[in-house]
Amino acid sequence: MRTDFLQLLKPPKFVDEDKTRTAEVLHVILLTLFVVLVVLAFFTDHPVTVFVTLGMSLSFLGLWVIMRHGFVYLASWCLMVFMVTGITLIVYFNGSIRVPAASGFVACIVVAGMTLGNRATIGSTIAISGILLVLYLAEDAGKLPPVYYQSTGFLQWATYVGIMCITAVLLMLARNGILSALALARRNEAALAELNDDLRAEIAERQYMEHALRESEGRYRTLVATSPDGIWQTDVHGNIIYVSPQMLSLFRLKSPEEMLGTNIIDWVASEDRQHALENVRNVMRGAPSIYNKYDFLLKDGVCFAGEVSSAAWQDADGRLNGMISVVRDVTERVRAEEALREYRERLEDLVEERTSQLTAINQELESFSYSVAHDLRTPLRAIDGFSRILLEDHAVQLNAKMHSHLDQIIRGSERMGKLIEALLGLSRLTRSEVTYEKIDLSAMAAAIVEELRQREPQRNVETVIADGLIVNADRHLMYAVLDNLLGNAWKFTAKSPHPRIEVGRQDDDKAAYFIRDNGAGFNMEYAGKLFGPFQRLHTEKEFPGTGIGLATVKRIIHRHGGEVWATGEINKGAAFYFTLP
Repeated sequence: MRTDFLQLLKPPKFVDEDKTRTAEVLHVILLTLFVVLVVLAFFTDHPVTVFVTLGMSLSFLGLWVIMRHGFVYLASWCLMVFMVTGITLIVYFNGSIRVPAASGFVACIVVAGMTLGNRATIGSTIAISGILLVLYLAEDAGKLPPVYYQSTGFLQWATYVGIMCITAVLLMLARNGILSALALARRNEAALAELNDDLRAEIAERQYMEHALRESEGRYRTLVATSPDGIWQTDVHGNIIYVSPQMLSLFRLKSPEEMLGTNIIDWVASEDRQHALENVRNVMRGAPSIYNKYDFLLKDGVCFAGEVSSAAWQDADGRLNGMISVVRDVTERVRAEEALREYRERLEDLVEERTSQLTAINQELESFSYSVAHDLRTPLRAIDGFSRILLEDHAVQLNAKMHSHLDQIIRGSERMGKLIEALLGLSRLTRSEVTYEKIDLSAMAAAIVEELRQREPQRNVETVIADGLIVNADRHLMYAVLDNLLGNAWKFTAKSPHPRIEVGRQDDDKAAYFIRDNGAGFNMEYAGKLFGPFQRLHTEKEFPGTGIGLATVKRIIHRHGGEVWATGEINKGAAFYFTLP
Protein backbone atom coordinates (compact mmCIF):
# COMPACT_ATOMS: atom_id res chain seq x y z
CA MET A 1 0.00 0.00 0.00
CA ARG A 2 2.79 2.42 0.96
CA THR A 3 4.66 1.58 -2.23
CA ASP A 4 1.57 2.32 -4.38
CA PHE A 5 1.08 5.66 -2.59
CA LEU A 6 4.68 6.68 -3.21
CA GLN A 7 4.29 5.74 -6.92
CA LEU A 8 1.33 8.15 -7.14
CA LEU A 9 3.55 10.96 -5.87
CA LYS A 10 5.92 10.45 -8.84
CA PRO A 11 5.09 12.10 -12.20
CA PRO A 12 4.04 9.75 -15.03
CA LYS A 13 6.32 8.79 -17.95
CA PHE A 14 5.30 8.82 -21.64
CA VAL A 15 7.01 7.98 -24.96
CA ASP A 16 6.87 11.64 -26.06
CA GLU A 17 9.58 13.60 -24.21
CA ASP A 18 7.72 16.95 -24.44
CA LYS A 19 4.60 15.33 -23.08
CA THR A 20 6.61 13.81 -20.20
CA ARG A 21 8.18 17.20 -19.29
CA THR A 22 4.76 18.92 -19.38
CA ALA A 23 3.30 16.16 -17.19
CA GLU A 24 6.10 16.64 -14.65
CA VAL A 25 5.31 20.39 -14.32
CA LEU A 26 1.56 19.82 -14.30
CA HIS A 27 1.94 17.06 -11.70
CA VAL A 28 3.66 19.43 -9.26
CA ILE A 29 1.26 22.33 -9.97
CA LEU A 30 -1.92 20.30 -9.55
CA LEU A 31 -0.81 18.59 -6.35
CA THR A 32 0.44 21.91 -4.94
CA LEU A 33 -2.81 23.73 -5.81
CA PHE A 34 -4.84 20.88 -4.37
CA VAL A 35 -2.97 21.00 -1.04
CA VAL A 36 -2.93 24.85 -0.86
CA LEU A 37 -6.64 25.21 -1.64
CA VAL A 38 -7.59 22.51 0.87
CA VAL A 39 -5.56 24.29 3.57
CA LEU A 40 -7.01 27.69 2.49
CA ALA A 41 -10.55 26.31 2.77
CA PHE A 42 -9.97 25.47 6.44
CA PHE A 43 -8.60 28.91 7.33
CA THR A 44 -11.04 31.20 5.49
CA ASP A 45 -14.25 32.51 7.08
CA HIS A 46 -16.12 33.62 4.01
CA PRO A 47 -18.58 30.86 2.97
CA VAL A 48 -18.40 31.59 -0.74
CA THR A 49 -14.62 31.48 -0.64
CA VAL A 50 -14.72 28.17 1.21
CA PHE A 51 -17.16 26.71 -1.32
CA VAL A 52 -15.18 27.94 -4.33
CA THR A 53 -11.85 26.87 -2.81
CA LEU A 54 -13.02 23.33 -2.08
CA GLY A 55 -14.66 23.03 -5.50
CA MET A 56 -11.48 24.12 -7.22
CA SER A 57 -9.34 21.76 -5.14
CA LEU A 58 -11.54 18.82 -6.15
CA SER A 59 -11.38 19.97 -9.77
CA PHE A 60 -7.56 20.04 -9.59
CA LEU A 61 -7.56 16.52 -8.18
CA GLY A 62 -9.74 15.35 -11.09
CA LEU A 63 -7.39 17.04 -13.57
CA TRP A 64 -4.47 15.27 -11.88
CA VAL A 65 -6.21 11.91 -12.51
CA ILE A 66 -6.91 12.85 -16.15
CA MET A 67 -3.27 13.88 -16.60
CA ARG A 68 -1.95 10.56 -15.28
CA HIS A 69 -4.09 8.75 -17.88
CA GLY A 70 -2.25 10.54 -20.70
CA PHE A 71 -4.54 13.55 -21.37
CA VAL A 72 -1.82 16.02 -20.38
CA TYR A 73 -2.72 18.99 -22.60
CA LEU A 74 -6.48 18.60 -21.91
CA ALA A 75 -5.72 18.77 -18.19
CA SER A 76 -3.60 21.90 -18.77
CA TRP A 77 -6.40 23.74 -20.60
CA CYS A 78 -8.96 22.69 -18.00
CA LEU A 79 -6.61 23.94 -15.25
CA MET A 80 -6.38 27.32 -16.98
CA VAL A 81 -10.18 27.58 -17.30
CA PHE A 82 -10.83 26.51 -13.69
CA MET A 83 -8.22 28.90 -12.28
CA VAL A 84 -9.44 31.91 -14.26
CA THR A 85 -13.07 31.15 -13.39
CA GLY A 86 -12.36 30.59 -9.70
CA ILE A 87 -10.11 33.63 -9.28
CA THR A 88 -12.63 35.83 -11.13
CA LEU A 89 -15.41 34.68 -8.80
CA ILE A 90 -13.24 35.31 -5.71
CA VAL A 91 -12.37 38.80 -6.95
CA TYR A 92 -16.01 39.51 -7.76
CA PHE A 93 -17.47 38.37 -4.45
CA ASN A 94 -14.78 40.24 -2.48
CA GLY A 95 -15.70 43.43 -4.34
CA SER A 96 -12.17 44.43 -5.46
CA ILE A 97 -9.35 43.28 -7.67
CA ARG A 98 -6.94 44.00 -4.81
CA VAL A 99 -7.82 40.81 -2.97
CA PRO A 100 -4.86 38.37 -2.54
CA ALA A 101 -6.57 35.85 -4.82
CA ALA A 102 -6.07 38.24 -7.79
CA SER A 103 -2.42 37.14 -7.87
CA GLY A 104 -3.76 33.84 -9.18
CA PHE A 105 -4.09 35.49 -12.60
CA VAL A 106 -0.28 35.64 -12.74
CA ALA A 107 -0.19 31.96 -11.79
CA CYS A 108 -2.46 31.23 -14.77
CA ILE A 109 0.00 32.92 -17.09
CA VAL A 110 2.85 30.92 -15.49
CA VAL A 111 0.92 27.65 -15.96
CA ALA A 112 0.16 28.47 -19.59
CA GLY A 113 3.79 29.25 -20.32
CA MET A 114 5.12 26.12 -18.64
CA THR A 115 2.60 23.66 -20.01
CA LEU A 116 0.92 24.94 -23.18
CA GLY A 117 3.61 27.02 -24.91
CA ASN A 118 4.10 30.53 -26.25
CA ARG A 119 0.73 31.05 -27.94
CA ALA A 120 -1.21 29.93 -24.86
CA THR A 121 0.88 32.30 -22.70
CA ILE A 122 0.18 35.30 -24.93
CA GLY A 123 -3.50 34.36 -25.21
CA SER A 124 -3.90 33.93 -21.48
CA THR A 125 -2.19 37.29 -20.86
CA ILE A 126 -4.61 39.04 -23.20
CA ALA A 127 -7.64 37.25 -21.76
CA ILE A 128 -6.68 37.89 -18.13
CA SER A 129 -5.87 41.52 -18.89
CA GLY A 130 -9.35 41.89 -20.39
CA ILE A 131 -10.94 40.24 -17.36
CA LEU A 132 -9.04 42.56 -15.00
CA LEU A 133 -10.08 45.58 -17.05
CA VAL A 134 -13.71 44.53 -16.86
CA LEU A 135 -13.44 43.97 -13.09
CA TYR A 136 -11.74 47.31 -12.60
CA LEU A 137 -14.41 49.16 -14.56
CA ALA A 138 -17.10 47.28 -12.64
CA GLU A 139 -15.41 48.19 -9.34
CA ASP A 140 -14.97 51.82 -10.36
CA ALA A 141 -18.63 52.06 -11.39
CA GLY A 142 -19.77 50.53 -8.12
CA LYS A 143 -21.22 47.45 -9.78
CA LEU A 144 -19.41 45.00 -7.48
CA PRO A 145 -20.63 43.92 -4.02
CA PRO A 146 -19.56 45.96 -0.98
CA VAL A 147 -15.82 46.43 -0.99
CA TYR A 148 -13.91 44.77 1.79
CA TYR A 149 -10.72 46.59 0.90
CA GLN A 150 -9.84 50.09 -0.13
CA SER A 151 -10.26 50.68 -3.86
CA THR A 152 -7.19 51.16 -5.96
CA GLY A 153 -6.42 53.80 -8.50
CA PHE A 154 -6.10 53.18 -12.21
CA LEU A 155 -2.32 53.73 -12.14
CA GLN A 156 -1.83 51.11 -9.45
CA TRP A 157 -4.04 48.70 -11.34
CA ALA A 158 -2.17 49.39 -14.65
CA THR A 159 1.14 48.87 -12.86
CA TYR A 160 -0.13 45.56 -11.55
CA VAL A 161 -1.24 44.52 -15.02
CA GLY A 162 2.09 45.65 -16.53
CA ILE A 163 3.96 43.54 -13.99
CA MET A 164 1.85 40.55 -15.00
CA CYS A 165 2.57 41.16 -18.69
CA ILE A 166 6.27 41.60 -18.09
CA THR A 167 6.24 38.42 -16.00
CA ALA A 168 4.48 36.55 -18.82
CA VAL A 169 6.96 37.85 -21.41
CA LEU A 170 9.92 36.93 -19.23
CA LEU A 171 8.39 33.55 -18.61
CA MET A 172 7.86 33.08 -22.36
CA LEU A 173 11.44 34.16 -23.11
CA ALA A 174 12.76 31.85 -20.40
CA ARG A 175 10.70 28.99 -21.77
CA ASN A 176 11.94 29.72 -25.32
CA GLY A 177 15.50 29.77 -24.06
CA ILE A 178 14.99 26.48 -22.29
CA LEU A 179 13.38 24.93 -25.37
CA SER A 180 16.12 26.29 -27.63
CA ALA A 181 18.75 24.95 -25.27
CA LEU A 182 17.00 21.59 -25.23
CA ALA A 183 16.72 21.60 -29.05
CA LEU A 184 20.37 22.58 -29.36
CA ALA A 185 21.28 19.88 -26.88
CA ARG A 186 19.26 17.37 -28.90
CA ARG A 187 20.94 18.50 -32.13
CA ASN A 188 24.33 18.36 -30.49
CA GLU A 189 23.51 14.97 -29.08
CA ALA A 190 22.35 13.74 -32.51
CA ALA A 191 25.41 15.27 -34.17
CA LEU A 192 27.64 13.75 -31.51
CA ALA A 193 25.92 10.38 -31.98
CA GLU A 194 26.38 10.69 -35.74
CA LEU A 195 30.01 11.62 -35.26
CA ASN A 196 30.41 8.69 -32.90
CA ASP A 197 28.82 6.41 -35.49
CA ASP A 198 31.11 7.78 -38.19
CA LEU A 199 34.07 7.41 -35.88
CA ARG A 200 33.08 3.84 -35.01
CA ALA A 201 32.59 3.08 -38.71
CA GLU A 202 35.96 4.62 -39.52
CA ILE A 203 37.61 2.68 -36.71
CA ALA A 204 35.90 -0.52 -37.88
CA GLU A 205 36.96 0.15 -41.47
CA ARG A 206 40.51 0.87 -40.37
CA GLN A 207 40.54 -2.28 -38.26
CA TYR A 208 39.18 -4.22 -41.23
CA MET A 209 41.84 -2.72 -43.51
CA GLU A 210 44.55 -3.49 -40.98
CA HIS A 211 43.21 -7.03 -40.64
CA ALA A 212 43.04 -7.38 -44.44
CA LEU A 213 46.56 -5.97 -44.69
CA ARG A 214 47.82 -8.47 -42.14
CA GLU A 215 46.05 -11.27 -43.98
CA SER A 216 47.45 -10.07 -47.30
CA GLU A 217 50.94 -9.86 -45.83
CA GLY A 218 50.50 -13.31 -44.30
CA ARG A 219 49.34 -14.73 -47.65
CA TYR A 220 52.27 -13.04 -49.38
CA ARG A 221 54.76 -14.46 -46.89
CA THR A 222 53.15 -17.91 -47.11
CA LEU A 223 53.13 -17.73 -50.91
CA VAL A 224 56.77 -16.71 -51.03
CA ALA A 225 57.77 -19.29 -48.43
CA THR A 226 55.92 -22.18 -50.09
CA SER A 227 56.50 -21.27 -53.75
CA PRO A 228 58.54 -23.91 -55.58
CA ASP A 229 60.18 -21.10 -57.58
CA GLY A 230 62.83 -18.71 -56.36
CA ILE A 231 61.89 -15.04 -55.84
CA TRP A 232 64.19 -12.06 -55.56
CA GLN A 233 63.62 -8.33 -55.30
CA THR A 234 65.96 -5.59 -56.55
CA ASP A 235 66.27 -1.83 -56.34
CA VAL A 236 66.21 0.45 -59.40
CA HIS A 237 69.86 -0.41 -60.10
CA GLY A 238 69.29 -4.17 -60.17
CA ASN A 239 70.94 -4.78 -56.78
CA ILE A 240 69.31 -7.60 -54.83
CA ILE A 241 67.52 -6.51 -51.62
CA TYR A 242 65.48 -9.67 -50.89
CA VAL A 243 65.77 -13.37 -51.71
CA SER A 244 63.36 -16.18 -50.86
CA PRO A 245 64.50 -19.46 -49.30
CA GLN A 246 63.84 -21.28 -52.59
CA MET A 247 66.16 -18.88 -54.40
CA LEU A 248 68.95 -19.76 -51.97
CA SER A 249 68.19 -23.43 -52.64
CA LEU A 250 68.41 -22.90 -56.43
CA PHE A 251 71.84 -21.28 -56.14
CA ARG A 252 72.98 -23.69 -53.39
CA LEU A 253 73.60 -20.89 -50.88
CA LYS A 254 73.32 -21.10 -47.11
CA SER A 255 72.39 -17.53 -46.13
CA PRO A 256 70.80 -14.50 -47.84
CA GLU A 257 73.88 -12.40 -47.12
CA GLU A 258 75.76 -14.27 -49.84
CA MET A 259 73.36 -12.79 -52.44
CA LEU A 260 72.07 -9.53 -50.89
CA GLY A 261 73.72 -6.42 -52.28
CA THR A 262 74.97 -8.14 -55.43
CA ASN A 263 73.64 -7.35 -58.89
CA ILE A 264 71.41 -9.88 -60.59
CA ILE A 265 73.54 -9.69 -63.75
CA ASP A 266 76.44 -11.16 -61.75
CA TRP A 267 74.48 -14.42 -61.41
CA VAL A 268 73.82 -14.81 -65.14
CA ALA A 269 76.16 -16.77 -67.41
CA SER A 270 78.42 -14.58 -69.55
CA GLU A 271 76.80 -15.54 -72.87
CA ASP A 272 73.35 -14.40 -71.59
CA ARG A 273 74.36 -11.26 -69.67
CA GLN A 274 73.81 -8.77 -72.50
CA HIS A 275 70.37 -10.18 -73.19
CA ALA A 276 69.52 -10.14 -69.46
CA LEU A 277 70.72 -6.53 -69.11
CA GLU A 278 68.48 -5.38 -71.97
CA ASN A 279 65.49 -7.15 -70.43
CA VAL A 280 66.13 -5.56 -67.02
CA ARG A 281 66.23 -2.11 -68.61
CA ASN A 282 62.96 -2.77 -70.44
CA VAL A 283 61.24 -3.90 -67.23
CA MET A 284 62.52 -0.83 -65.35
CA ARG A 285 61.05 1.36 -68.12
CA GLY A 286 57.62 -0.14 -67.44
CA ALA A 287 57.48 -2.97 -69.97
CA PRO A 288 54.92 -5.68 -69.12
CA SER A 289 55.93 -8.86 -67.35
CA ILE A 290 57.88 -11.13 -69.69
CA TYR A 291 59.41 -14.61 -69.64
CA ASN A 292 63.04 -15.16 -70.48
CA LYS A 293 65.37 -18.10 -70.27
CA TYR A 294 68.96 -17.69 -69.05
CA ASP A 295 71.77 -19.86 -67.86
CA PHE A 296 72.56 -18.95 -64.23
CA LEU A 297 75.93 -19.37 -62.55
CA LEU A 298 76.45 -21.20 -59.28
CA LYS A 299 79.37 -20.46 -56.97
CA ASP A 300 81.27 -23.50 -58.21
CA GLY A 301 80.94 -22.35 -61.83
CA VAL A 302 78.23 -24.86 -62.76
CA CYS A 303 75.26 -23.48 -64.73
CA PHE A 304 71.59 -24.33 -64.58
CA ALA A 305 68.86 -23.30 -66.99
CA GLY A 306 66.35 -20.91 -65.47
CA GLU A 307 63.11 -19.39 -66.70
CA VAL A 308 62.58 -15.85 -65.39
CA SER A 309 59.41 -13.76 -65.11
CA SER A 310 60.06 -10.11 -64.14
CA ALA A 311 57.93 -7.06 -63.43
CA ALA A 312 58.60 -3.58 -62.02
CA TRP A 313 57.21 -2.75 -58.57
CA GLN A 314 56.13 0.71 -57.41
CA ASP A 315 55.28 2.39 -54.12
CA ALA A 316 51.86 3.85 -53.20
CA ASP A 317 52.69 7.12 -55.02
CA GLY A 318 53.57 5.32 -58.26
CA ARG A 319 57.33 5.80 -57.99
CA LEU A 320 59.52 3.00 -59.37
CA ASN A 321 61.20 1.10 -56.54
CA GLY A 322 62.80 -1.73 -58.44
CA MET A 323 61.94 -5.13 -59.88
CA ILE A 324 60.58 -8.46 -58.67
CA SER A 325 61.60 -11.63 -60.51
CA VAL A 326 60.52 -15.25 -60.24
CA VAL A 327 63.13 -17.84 -61.26
CA ARG A 328 62.26 -21.45 -62.07
CA ASP A 329 64.81 -24.20 -62.62
CA VAL A 330 64.01 -25.70 -66.04
CA THR A 331 67.18 -27.70 -66.50
CA GLU A 332 65.35 -31.02 -66.63
CA ARG A 333 62.78 -29.60 -69.00
CA VAL A 334 65.50 -28.30 -71.32
CA ARG A 335 67.15 -31.71 -71.28
CA ALA A 336 63.80 -33.35 -72.00
CA GLU A 337 63.14 -30.92 -74.86
CA GLU A 338 66.56 -31.68 -76.32
CA ALA A 339 65.96 -35.40 -75.99
CA LEU A 340 62.52 -34.95 -77.59
CA ARG A 341 64.02 -32.97 -80.45
CA GLU A 342 66.58 -35.72 -81.07
CA TYR A 343 63.84 -38.33 -80.83
CA ARG A 344 61.73 -36.42 -83.34
CA GLU A 345 64.65 -36.31 -85.73
CA ARG A 346 65.16 -40.04 -85.34
CA LEU A 347 61.41 -40.56 -85.65
CA GLU A 348 61.32 -38.57 -88.88
CA ASP A 349 64.11 -40.70 -90.27
CA LEU A 350 62.27 -43.82 -89.07
CA VAL A 351 59.00 -42.62 -90.63
CA GLU A 352 60.78 -41.93 -93.89
CA GLU A 353 62.30 -45.39 -93.77
CA ARG A 354 58.97 -47.01 -92.96
CA THR A 355 57.31 -45.00 -95.73
CA SER A 356 59.82 -46.31 -98.18
CA GLN A 357 59.19 -49.84 -96.94
CA LEU A 358 55.43 -49.39 -97.19
CA THR A 359 55.77 -48.01 -100.68
CA ALA A 360 57.77 -51.07 -101.65
CA ILE A 361 55.21 -53.34 -99.99
CA ASN A 362 52.37 -51.59 -101.81
CA GLN A 363 54.23 -52.07 -105.08
CA GLU A 364 54.67 -55.74 -104.24
CA LEU A 365 50.94 -55.93 -103.41
CA GLU A 366 50.11 -54.34 -106.72
CA SER A 367 52.36 -56.87 -108.43
CA PHE A 368 50.70 -59.63 -106.46
CA SER A 369 47.28 -58.33 -107.41
CA TYR A 370 48.35 -58.26 -111.03
CA SER A 371 49.59 -61.84 -110.73
CA VAL A 372 46.29 -62.86 -109.11
CA ALA A 373 44.35 -61.07 -111.81
CA HIS A 374 46.27 -62.68 -114.67
CA ASP A 375 48.27 -65.70 -113.53
CA LEU A 376 45.41 -67.28 -111.54
CA ARG A 377 42.72 -66.48 -114.04
CA THR A 378 44.53 -68.28 -116.88
CA PRO A 379 44.50 -71.77 -115.30
CA LEU A 380 40.95 -71.16 -114.05
CA ARG A 381 39.83 -70.35 -117.58
CA ALA A 382 41.64 -73.48 -118.81
CA ILE A 383 39.92 -75.65 -116.21
CA ASP A 384 36.56 -74.13 -117.01
CA GLY A 385 37.11 -74.37 -120.75
CA PHE A 386 38.29 -78.00 -120.85
CA SER A 387 35.49 -79.02 -118.53
CA ARG A 388 32.92 -77.48 -120.85
CA ILE A 389 34.59 -79.14 -123.88
CA LEU A 390 34.31 -82.51 -122.21
CA LEU A 391 30.65 -81.88 -121.47
CA GLU A 392 29.89 -80.69 -124.99
CA ASP A 393 32.07 -83.00 -127.16
CA HIS A 394 32.00 -86.20 -125.10
CA ALA A 395 28.64 -85.98 -123.45
CA VAL A 396 27.59 -89.37 -124.89
CA GLN A 397 30.63 -91.16 -123.51
CA LEU A 398 30.21 -89.68 -119.96
CA ASN A 399 27.91 -91.20 -117.41
CA ALA A 400 25.79 -89.20 -114.97
CA LYS A 401 28.44 -89.21 -112.23
CA MET A 402 31.05 -87.77 -114.62
CA HIS A 403 28.57 -85.08 -115.70
CA SER A 404 28.06 -84.18 -112.01
CA HIS A 405 31.81 -83.97 -111.38
CA LEU A 406 32.36 -81.74 -114.40
CA ASP A 407 29.46 -79.46 -113.34
CA GLN A 408 31.05 -79.10 -109.88
CA ILE A 409 34.42 -78.27 -111.49
CA ILE A 410 32.81 -75.58 -113.64
CA ARG A 411 30.90 -74.08 -110.68
CA GLY A 412 34.03 -74.18 -108.53
CA SER A 413 36.06 -72.37 -111.18
CA GLU A 414 33.32 -69.77 -111.52
CA ARG A 415 33.23 -69.32 -107.74
CA MET A 416 37.00 -69.06 -107.67
CA GLY A 417 36.84 -66.38 -110.34
CA LYS A 418 34.34 -64.42 -108.31
CA LEU A 419 36.55 -64.69 -105.21
CA ILE A 420 39.52 -63.41 -107.18
CA GLU A 421 37.45 -60.46 -108.46
CA ALA A 422 36.27 -59.72 -104.89
CA LEU A 423 39.83 -59.78 -103.53
CA LEU A 424 40.99 -57.49 -106.30
CA GLY A 425 38.11 -55.12 -105.58
CA LEU A 426 38.97 -55.13 -101.85
CA SER A 427 42.59 -54.36 -102.70
CA ARG A 428 41.62 -51.51 -104.99
CA LEU A 429 39.39 -50.01 -102.25
CA THR A 430 42.33 -50.01 -99.85
CA ARG A 431 44.57 -48.13 -102.26
CA SER A 432 42.07 -45.72 -103.81
CA GLU A 433 42.01 -42.06 -102.76
CA VAL A 434 39.03 -40.80 -100.71
CA THR A 435 37.27 -37.79 -102.22
CA TYR A 436 34.81 -36.11 -99.86
CA GLU A 437 31.54 -34.53 -100.99
CA LYS A 438 27.97 -34.19 -99.75
CA ILE A 439 25.97 -37.36 -100.49
CA ASP A 440 22.28 -38.09 -100.11
CA LEU A 441 22.28 -41.63 -98.70
CA SER A 442 18.48 -41.72 -98.87
CA ALA A 443 18.46 -41.27 -102.67
CA MET A 444 21.41 -43.65 -103.09
CA ALA A 445 19.69 -46.38 -101.03
CA ALA A 446 16.45 -45.94 -103.01
CA ALA A 447 18.34 -46.40 -106.31
CA ILE A 448 20.05 -49.58 -105.06
CA VAL A 449 16.71 -51.03 -103.85
CA GLU A 450 15.19 -50.32 -107.25
CA GLU A 451 18.03 -52.26 -108.94
CA LEU A 452 17.39 -55.20 -106.60
CA ARG A 453 13.69 -55.15 -107.44
CA GLN A 454 14.46 -55.24 -111.15
CA ARG A 455 16.71 -58.30 -110.66
CA GLU A 456 14.01 -60.15 -108.72
CA PRO A 457 10.65 -58.65 -109.70
CA GLN A 458 8.79 -61.65 -108.27
CA ARG A 459 9.77 -60.69 -104.68
CA ASN A 460 7.61 -58.34 -102.61
CA VAL A 461 9.91 -56.70 -100.04
CA GLU A 462 8.74 -53.79 -97.87
CA THR A 463 11.39 -51.06 -97.73
CA VAL A 464 11.43 -48.00 -95.45
CA ILE A 465 14.07 -45.36 -96.20
CA ALA A 466 14.35 -42.26 -93.99
CA ASP A 467 14.61 -38.89 -95.73
CA GLY A 468 17.45 -36.42 -95.37
CA LEU A 469 20.34 -38.83 -94.71
CA ILE A 470 23.08 -36.43 -95.84
CA VAL A 471 26.75 -37.31 -95.23
CA ASN A 472 30.14 -35.97 -96.27
CA ALA A 473 32.02 -38.93 -97.79
CA ASP A 474 33.34 -40.54 -100.97
CA ARG A 475 30.43 -41.22 -103.35
CA HIS A 476 31.94 -44.32 -105.00
CA LEU A 477 32.94 -45.93 -101.71
CA MET A 478 29.64 -45.18 -99.95
CA TYR A 479 27.79 -46.71 -102.89
CA ALA A 480 29.81 -49.88 -102.31
CA VAL A 481 28.86 -49.80 -98.58
CA LEU A 482 25.14 -49.47 -99.24
CA ASP A 483 25.24 -51.95 -102.13
CA ASN A 484 26.81 -54.63 -99.92
CA LEU A 485 24.59 -53.98 -96.88
CA LEU A 486 21.33 -53.70 -98.83
CA GLY A 487 22.31 -56.69 -100.99
CA ASN A 488 22.86 -58.76 -97.84
CA ALA A 489 19.55 -57.61 -96.37
CA TRP A 490 17.76 -58.46 -99.62
CA LYS A 491 19.45 -61.87 -99.75
CA PHE A 492 18.90 -62.89 -96.11
CA THR A 493 15.19 -61.94 -96.13
CA ALA A 494 14.48 -64.36 -99.02
CA LYS A 495 12.95 -66.94 -96.66
CA SER A 496 10.95 -64.46 -94.53
CA PRO A 497 7.17 -64.57 -94.99
CA HIS A 498 6.90 -60.76 -94.83
CA PRO A 499 10.37 -59.38 -95.69
CA ARG A 500 11.13 -55.85 -94.51
CA ILE A 501 14.23 -53.66 -94.92
CA GLU A 502 14.69 -50.32 -93.14
CA VAL A 503 17.33 -47.62 -93.74
CA GLY A 504 17.62 -44.81 -91.20
CA ARG A 505 19.57 -42.96 -88.58
CA GLN A 506 19.56 -43.07 -84.78
CA ASP A 507 20.74 -40.14 -82.66
CA ASP A 508 21.98 -41.39 -79.29
CA ASP A 509 25.38 -40.44 -77.91
CA LYS A 510 26.66 -40.42 -81.48
CA ALA A 511 24.69 -40.37 -84.73
CA ALA A 512 24.75 -43.77 -86.48
CA TYR A 513 23.23 -44.89 -89.79
CA PHE A 514 21.71 -48.36 -90.00
CA ILE A 515 20.30 -50.98 -92.39
CA ARG A 516 17.90 -53.29 -90.56
CA ASP A 517 16.06 -56.40 -91.80
CA ASN A 518 13.88 -59.19 -90.44
CA GLY A 519 15.69 -62.01 -92.20
CA ALA A 520 17.80 -64.96 -91.09
CA GLY A 521 19.83 -63.01 -88.54
CA PHE A 522 22.86 -64.49 -86.77
CA ASN A 523 24.17 -65.60 -83.39
CA MET A 524 25.75 -62.68 -81.51
CA GLU A 525 28.52 -65.02 -80.29
CA TYR A 526 29.97 -64.87 -83.80
CA ALA A 527 29.48 -61.13 -84.36
CA GLY A 528 33.24 -60.58 -84.27
CA LYS A 529 33.74 -62.77 -87.36
CA LEU A 530 31.23 -60.98 -89.56
CA PHE A 531 33.61 -58.33 -90.94
CA GLY A 532 36.57 -60.64 -91.71
CA PRO A 533 37.26 -61.79 -95.30
CA PHE A 534 35.63 -65.16 -96.14
CA GLN A 535 34.03 -65.33 -92.66
CA ARG A 536 30.58 -66.74 -93.43
CA LEU A 537 27.94 -67.76 -90.89
CA HIS A 538 25.74 -69.50 -93.47
CA THR A 539 26.52 -72.20 -96.05
CA GLU A 540 26.72 -71.56 -99.78
CA LYS A 541 23.61 -73.65 -100.35
CA GLU A 542 21.60 -71.55 -97.84
CA PHE A 543 22.71 -68.15 -99.04
CA PRO A 544 25.29 -67.82 -101.85
CA GLY A 545 28.07 -65.25 -101.65
CA THR A 546 31.84 -64.63 -101.56
CA GLY A 547 32.22 -63.55 -97.90
CA ILE A 548 34.01 -60.35 -98.93
CA GLY A 549 31.12 -57.83 -98.73
CA LEU A 550 31.21 -57.02 -95.00
CA ALA A 551 35.02 -56.90 -95.02
CA THR A 552 34.71 -54.33 -97.81
CA VAL A 553 32.20 -52.31 -95.74
CA LYS A 554 34.50 -52.30 -92.71
CA ARG A 555 37.54 -51.10 -94.69
CA ILE A 556 35.57 -48.30 -96.35
CA ILE A 557 34.07 -47.03 -93.08
CA HIS A 558 37.47 -47.18 -91.34
CA ARG A 559 39.05 -45.24 -94.21
CA HIS A 560 36.48 -42.52 -93.53
CA GLY A 561 37.38 -42.51 -89.82
CA GLY A 562 34.13 -44.13 -88.69
CA GLU A 563 33.06 -47.31 -86.92
CA VAL A 564 30.89 -50.26 -87.95
CA TRP A 565 29.13 -52.94 -85.88
CA ALA A 566 26.17 -55.30 -86.07
CA THR A 567 23.45 -56.78 -83.88
CA GLY A 568 21.21 -59.72 -84.64
CA GLU A 569 19.23 -62.69 -83.50
CA ILE A 570 18.70 -66.01 -85.31
CA ASN A 571 15.56 -65.93 -87.50
CA LYS A 572 14.66 -62.47 -86.16
CA GLY A 573 16.79 -60.32 -88.40
CA ALA A 574 19.94 -58.25 -88.16
CA ALA A 575 20.95 -54.58 -88.04
CA PHE A 576 24.21 -53.12 -89.33
CA TYR A 577 25.34 -49.72 -88.01
CA PHE A 578 28.08 -47.35 -89.15
CA THR A 579 29.20 -43.87 -88.17
CA LEU A 580 30.91 -41.13 -90.15
CA PRO A 581 32.83 -38.15 -88.77
